[in-house]
Amino acid sequence: TNMKTLSDRYSDKLGENLGNLVATIPQYDTITVDGFCNRIHDFIEDYIMLRNPTYDFESLAPYQKTLVEDAEVYQAFYVVHGVDFTQASGYDSNSGALMDKATIRERQICDNARNRLLRARVLHRDPRDMGARYDG
Repeated sequence: TNMKTLSDRYSDKLGENLGNLVATIPQYDTITVDGFCNRIHDFIEDYIMLRNPTYDFESLAPYQKTLVEDAEVYQAFYVVHGVDFTQASGYDSNSGALMDKATIRERQICDNARNRLLRARVLHRDPRDMGARYDG
């Protein structure tokens, strides 16, 4: 199994130093890069397990593990280069509008990360409609 950290995988794939990036984000100024990576890992794991309660990373095929790890990398990129919707309240200070929870949930994960998880076949259903097939 690949023992590289998310921070290492991020640098290898995207050519940026994740630690340096995290240090430049005001809301993360008290968080270490390891803490940031743990949050990304936990978010992706929760995202999968809500749609696939029997998910077990260790039992995945190598190609699936790679895709899940790639999903973490793309999610980390999304968060450091955009808005961390996992922390968003939904209030838009420019328009005064309130984003509904479904929209926030939908935007918490980036398309690249979700596409990797779909390709890995680890997402089975949408947690808001447990009777239906999950279609992204």
